[in-house]
Amino acid sequence: MSTREYAWEATQLDEIEETFRGFPIPEFDGDERQRPTVARLREYPQELVDDLLGNERAHPLITMAHLDQRGYPFISVMGFSYLDGRIAVAARANARKQRRLEADPRCSFCYHNMIPRPDRMGFITLVGKAEVTRDPELLAAHARAVQFKNYREGDPDIERRDPAIASMIAAERELILLDEVEAVYFMVPMEHGFGSGRPTPLFFWRGER
Repeated sequence: MSTREYAWEATQLDEIEETFRGFPIPEFDGDERQRPTVARLREYPQELVDDLLGNERAHPLITMAHLDQRGYPFISVMGFSYLDGRIAVAARANARKQRRLEADPRCSFCYHNMIPRPDRMGFITLVGKAEVTRDPELLAAHARAVQFKNYREGDPDIERRDPAIASMIAAERELILLDEVEAVYFMVPMEHGFGSGRPTPLFFWRGER
């Protein structure tokens, strides 16, 4: 077993969990009457989302879903950055993913805190429409943000960061941006002792129809 310790394993997961716990949880005991009413999208906690997904704090992995050529959800785990309040992921320039998204931009992204304990797990899912771009400045900013998350100060292999950035910038890639958010789903870690088998509080905001 390796004895090497990475910065995000040593400290960052605890910081991410604390950010999730910063959301004010309504009192909830499983009674349907206590469920929060559906809130409008404009009311979701943007500042909390920015804190969770910001490049300084977030770990580098996010799950993306879009529709394949037969209309089924296609799910993949990707490295992501957060650029000017938008989730960004990169894919090779000849990948089918971007062509599908240009035809049907509907997609979703799920970010969770990677803590495999029922009373500590939290996640946020954003649903919306994607934009595909080859903007070189955005691609370079994405490459730097992702690799700074992958290789943090104090990591035993931090010397790999600069070559990884250069390699990403040199590659033929396109950037996928979550450009239009239509819904946000949010689950915070449960309080200790919440009890197994009880419904987990889930908060959500949707765009007005």
